[in-house]
Order: sequence, then structure tokens, then C-alpha cells
Amino acid sequence: MFEIIDYPKCTFVTGGISSGKSLWAEDFVNTSNKSKIYLATAQPIDNELREKIKLHRSRRGSDWRLLEDPYTDGKILSDYGEGDIILFECLSTWLGNLLYKKINLKDHMRNFLENLQGSKASIVIVSVESGSGVIPLNDASRTFVKELGCLNQSIVKVSDLVVLVTAGLPLTLKGHLPQ
Repeated sequence: MFEIIDYPKCTFVTGGISSGKSLWAEDFVNTSNKSKIYLATAQPIDNELREKIKLHRSRRGSDWRLLEDPYTDGKILSDYGEGDIILFECLSTWLGNLLYKKINLKDHMRNFLENLQGSKASIVIVSVESGSGVIPLNDASRTFVKELGCLNQSIVKVSDLVVLVTAGLPLTLKGHLPQ
């Protein structure tokens, strides 16, 4: 893989579950000569998540720094600068964490967006696409889908590059992939 010099300030990567979006985002970040930071939001609450976390760790090289912050407001993003690239994995898991803890979404998301925009680092955000499935039957699931759709749209508005990954293939929706 070749090295990309000019990374977008904010890249948003979305797709369905098991679409290849995380692997694509990791490969994208790995083409950088910047310091690589992985901001993880998943918590190992069951065997499936433990295995998924293990898989993601094994794909990253030893040159990645791991930060674990399942409820971040993004303030940690200000600790990094132009020489850094942060992979935020993943927005949908983070939202689920906030909903579970009953954290004030409006304020927390506003703070996250402000901190995201204020960071000097290049940031790649991964999220599940929320609008392509069936309408959930229960209130909690409908709330999650609605909030994730609104959150994804808010992030896309401030993103320089938006990529939809389907079956491992990237489709650029906004901006241009760097050369």
C-alpha cells in the first residue's frame, strides 16, 4: 500500500454491519506516516465483543497507540496535533454506551462535535449506516436508530471526506480520496 501525505481533517466511514468499513478505515490510516491512535469505544461485555476487540487489535500494528474511552466527549482529541491521525471506532457503539448510561445526548454530542472540530489531528470516524434497515419494533431500538441517523448526519456535515463501504468496497460520497 502507498503512503498518503495529505489526509483530510475529518473522514467519516460508514456501512452496514460486517461491511468491511473498519478494515477499510484501518488500512486508510495505515497508509499514513502520522502517529496512529486508536480511540476505542467498545467494552468487552460479552464473548462476541471480546472476540471482535481481539480481531481489531490483531489487525493493527505495534505502531498504534490505544485509547479506551467508551463515553468520551471528544475532549481527548485536543491532546493530538497535525502529526497524528486518530481512528475513532466506532460512533454507533459510543452512542449505545451513552444511551445505556442515560447520558444527556444533546449536550454530550454538542461537546463532541465542538471538540472534533477543534482538534488539529486528522480524525477518521467509523459508524454503522442507520437508514438502510427495517424499522425496529421497540422504543429503545427506534431511539437508537433515530439518534444514530441524526449523529451521522451531524458528523458528515463537518467531514471533508465521507466513504460508504459495502462488501469491502469504498464509495466516496463527499470529497475525494487523497492520492
